[in-house]
Amino acid sequence: WDSDTDLTDNGDGTFSLLISLTDGEAKFRANDSWDTNWGGSDFPSGIATQNGPNIPVTAGLYKVTFNPGTGAYSFAPGIESVGIIGSATPGGWDSDTDLRDNGDGSYSIVIGLGDGEAKFRTNNDWADNWGAGDFPSGTGTKNGPNIPVTAGIYVVTFNPSTGAYSFAPATIGIIGSATPGGWDSDTNMTASASEVGVLTLTIDLVNGEAKFRANDDWKYNWGGAAFPSGTSTQDGPNIPVTAGSYTVRFNVNTGAYSFQ
Repeated sequence: WDSDTDLTDNGDGTFSLLISLTDGEAKFRANDSWDTNWGGSDFPSGIATQNGPNIPVTAGLYKVTFNPGTGAYSFAPGIESVGIIGSATPGGWDSDTDLRDNGDGSYSIVIGLGDGEAKFRTNNDWADNWGAGDFPSGTGTKNGPNIPVTAGIYVVTFNPSTGAYSFAPATIGIIGSATPGGWDSDTNMTASASEVGVLTLTIDLVNGEAKFRANDDWKYNWGGAAFPSGTSTQDGPNIPVTAGSYTVRFNVNTGAYSFQ
């Protein structure tokens, strides 16, 4: 109750905001003052009145919309998906690449990006999108400029409630009983200079199993049941490996892998 979180003027008489809320109460007010305030007894939508009651709120991520002219308000489920889109991304400006919900209000993905631009948006739609002029980190604003992107493999993280984003360089390695480091340490791969999202490695392997993972950690890992080639999935099974000297190829964007 100490400070307001401002809504964005939509230019049509309504104001809106994507925000994470806890169990509690809320009201709308103008100019950070109680001189003009609105409340209602209904949730998740209703008609607020001047000096009305506190609105009972159930915790969640919401797109909050309010019309001070009519008093109409709604707390709509905020996000079905969060994606990154743009000329730097695998889908270009035509389709989003969805990020993973981290459960703390942020979303992230390991992704190969090319030189170009990108933005974040929700629900595969431009109604709620964020951008800024800063790279590799910054705070996106609603309908902000395209983010300039330098080619690389990144852990991309975005928080739609705060607009904060980061593009942190990522290493991709192979690990497992078939590899020189066993299950204890990764052997890092090298990003291709000509193919976005592709990494390669020449390595001697023994009979055993292997997986791919990012940043020497299991948070992002990929596996598959097929050998010598297949399409891996997040947290997929261990890849069965036959001993030999191989050029290993992995596409972090598609999950495709091969041992040649």
